[in-house]
Amino acid sequence: MSEKELGYFEKFETIDDLYDQDGKVTQLSIWSDDSLVRKGNPLIKSRMSWPLNAQKILLLLASSYSELTDEFGNKFVPDKNKYFWSISVSALEDQLGVKRLSSTYLKELAQVMVQTSIDINLPTTKEGEYAWRMAPLFADATYQSGKLSLELTRLCKEQLGRFTSGYTQYYLKNVIRMRSQYSIRIYELINAEKFKAPIGAVTYSVEELRLLIGISEDSYKTFGIFNSKVIGPSVDEINEIDGENLYVGYTKLRTGRSISHIKFLYIDKNRIKEEANNKINSRKHQYSSTYDIDKLKDFLNLDKKTSSYDWRYYYDLALATIDSHRKSYESLKDLELDDDYIVYNYLKKNYEYVKKRANKNFDSYFVASLTNDYAGSFGTMERI
Repeated sequence: MSEKELGYFEKFETIDDLYDQDGKVTQLSIWSDDSLVRKGNPLIKSRMSWPLNAQKILLLLASSYSELTDEFGNKFVPDKNKYFWSISVSALEDQLGVKRLSSTYLKELAQVMVQTSIDINLPTTKEGEYAWRMAPLFADATYQSGKLSLELTRLCKEQLGRFTSGYTQYYLKNVIRMRSQYSIRIYELINAEKFKAPIGAVTYSVEELRLLIGISEDSYKTFGIFNSKVIGPSVDEINEIDGENLYVGYTKLRTGRSISHIKFLYIDKNRIKEEANNKINSRKHQYSSTYDIDKLKDFLNLDKKTSSYDWRYYYDLALATIDSHRKSYESLKDLELDDDYIVYNYLKKNYEYVKKRANKNFDSYFVASLTNDYAGSFGTMERI
């Protein structure tokens, strides 16, 4: 065990139970690159105006929630019990990447976390009906002997517990290094939506977005300032930190002359690659087409940059997708089209489709297009 006690999450009946006989915190959770944050979607989509490090403390807690058990070893928390999360200040400094956390500063964070109610919209069965719930996430905060301890409320236990549906999870490492609380909130909001499709968009009114990410009425009053100080830098930071897995862009939508909505665009690179690999591995039939990079360069009119892409992979993916559309393939064969013609035209039509639309992240967009035939290639080849 290292000299600096790591954070942990466990059930205790009193604050005194937070420490062993030597007054040390028991090591139960170790944060690593594989640590996952899991939150209920109602919490993610709630109105939250916590400062950066308060949000990060919640993330650390959420990523170690799996340690929590009841007296029977179950992963569900009965309402009758009190549960505390504790971390040594030295470990917290390491996780937050700061040199020193004073007791005064920790008290300021704790005041926000204990005293601020979270505003959650509740689902309703009647159209037009509005329901809500307001409650804090923590009932008590204690700083003693270099350790910060937080008592969870019922709402906190519900929204950070083990879910079978209605939750969002992502790697802690993707957010713990972010420098803006707004980046974290926008990242969470997009992650809560991207399960619907590997490439998609989510739109918020400017007013709604301000509430969701915690912008007060007297901050960033004009859209120009809001855009330059919050939205733009947040999107840039998300792409900087998690750009290998997720691309985020945005466009401004107008109502009349005023900008009224923000449309966030996303590309889930991991999901796209996973779906493509699964399709390649599930191919069943053989084809008489042959991969020829020189032929591809000429047929698609590739330039020096596009020629450097992994066309062998694209070719294999095109074959696999054609294989998964066997009826369409057989219809094309009935037109006496050979396999080379079908495969190379499938690549060309999807390449031209993506080239017109993808200024950035061509590879991920093209892979998604080949996997799903965004260009509608089968139908256009049948009409030739």
